[in-house]
Amino acid sequence: MKRVWICLILCLVLVGLVSCMQTGAPSYGKQEDAPAADENPVVSAPDSTLPQNVDKMEVTMEDGYTYTITVKNGKANIIDIRYGEYYSKESDEPLVIPAEIAGYPVTGIDRDSLTRKQAKEIVFPTSLEVMLAAFYRSSATTVFLPKNVREVGQLGYKCALSEVRVDEENAFFCAVDGVLYDKEMTTLIYFPEGKYVSEYEVPQSVTKISNVAFGRRVELDRLVIGEQVTEIGEGLFYGTVTFKAGFTLAVREGSVAHRYAKDLLELEDFDFSEQIQIEILKD
Repeated sequence: MKRVWICLILCLVLVGLVSCMQTGAPSYGKQEDAPAADENPVVSAPDSTLPQNVDKMEVTMEDGYTYTITVKNGKANIIDIRYGEYYSKESDEPLVIPAEIAGYPVTGIDRDSLTRKQAKEIVFPTSLEVMLAAFYRSSATTVFLPKNVREVGQLGYKCALSEVRVDEENAFFCAVDGVLYDKEMTTLIYFPEGKYVSEYEVPQSVTKISNVAFGRRVELDRLVIGEQVTEIGEGLFYGTVTFKAGFTLAVREGSVAHRYAKDLLELEDFDFSEQIQIEILKD
């Protein structure tokens, strides 16, 4: 009988211990009680089996645009864009350049790849680093440079571009009143051909004007260039530029801009003497 009581007491003790352990244990029976999921899941690395260098490849995207790309070191450079059998598409919808083509990140857009693209807006991916393309005969009115762009060519000629905008995080470029400069505003890179203002004065911070910064068409009545500008690329304008009637180039006597203006009037291939007036700025 004594053994029976001992067994009963031991059983009660064991039941109590089990109950205590269950009470103190955490319960994950409800989803909201579970640990929070990782908000930044690990993204798988690009397919390492893809060729890292490709001479030329054509890829047609779901929106109907066909991209011709080259690939170097695993990065895609767009050299041509067309829509179906045509090189342009009249559309009010934006042409959205993909961030990735055939598994390769798009980091470059080459010269003439945007020729005659008639979308009202062209949107570039944040992956873009080099933008050499020119908006030749494009109807797009605004170009926005993403934050990673570090190199640009002549952005447009014979086109409707009236404004350049730049991501404020871009470390290489900035835009003021739609005009493109380097980040420190010491170089004027591009004045949009479609920007219609009567007068423009190059900012005092600018010491260099890039080659053909004013393109083929100048809608200004008066362009003012101070003596602080000590370098004017290979020219302010494209060779066959057309000026607004009565266009005046205002410069300081003896300055780099003054010498450039006089040389411009003396060019044998183009007769600018009846298109341009030189104004000498006074104190």
